[in-house]
Amino acid sequence: MRPAKTLEDHRDYLHRIVALKLWFLHGWLADHPNESFVHALRERVDIYRKTEANPGPMVPETIDWESQAWRSLEDGLQELYGKAVDDREGFERRGLALLTPSLDARCERDFTDSTVLAPYDCGCLRLDRQEAAPGVRGFHIANPLSPGSIFDDPRYLPACFLVLLEQAKLRFGVTEVTTKTWLNDSPRWLALFPQTWRDSLSGPSGEIAWHFGFWGQLLTSRGTFHTAAAAHLRQTGGFAFLPRSARASVEELRQHFAQTLARL
Repeated sequence: MRPAKTLEDHRDYLHRIVALKLWFLHGWLADHPNESFVHALRERVDIYRKTEANPGPMVPETIDWESQAWRSLEDGLQELYGKAVDDREGFERRGLALLTPSLDARCERDFTDSTVLAPYDCGCLRLDRQEAAPGVRGFHIANPLSPGSIFDDPRYLPACFLVLLEQAKLRFGVTEVTTKTWLNDSPRWLALFPQTWRDSLSGPSGEIAWHFGFWGQLLTSRGTFHTAAAAHLRQTGGFAFLPRSARASVEELRQHFAQTLARL
């Protein structure tokens, strides 16, 4: 069995993921010269939420980008970037040094934050609050089994989906469910679904955003830094998996996952 993540493990994760995001940010700006530093820092990577400038939960509903606590960090990073436009590793190193006191100040609060998992009422799944389209509702995926994985027990995900689909039908009256996630680019995840799910896949999204739909693949099941995924990003400049959307009918998925469980 995998050991549970410790506070020191979480501190190490914060330092390493933020360093990676600074490295990524520098490269993104080089490839997108018309995008401002501030926009890329706020929208392409998730640094604010991991600092003491964030007074709320891990994923706050709103952000005060003009708070003094954040602007002092943001302005400092922008100044460092201006001096290191041609020095990617230097920007990463000096940017992390600037952010480390704020990351460390929030670390324990971040480590004990349970708000991200709280809405997940179907095991590792939850439905969106609103429909994505008439009769269609999106869903999200998390890992409440950490340090275990949602893939460890082959019965777990089908059972979670049956609960989700029951809610979708009885509580909300929707006829289809959908999700856009990097997992839809992963063969292990796609193997769970009927062919119609795979047939509905959109093309991969290269419009990088700050959220777990992209960056979730940099977490291990323990919630620690995924060194292999990070190495891929640094070596290739791109993510191993890119988000893709897929959808299928509630009834077809219900039958599929019920049959899957019956075989196991």
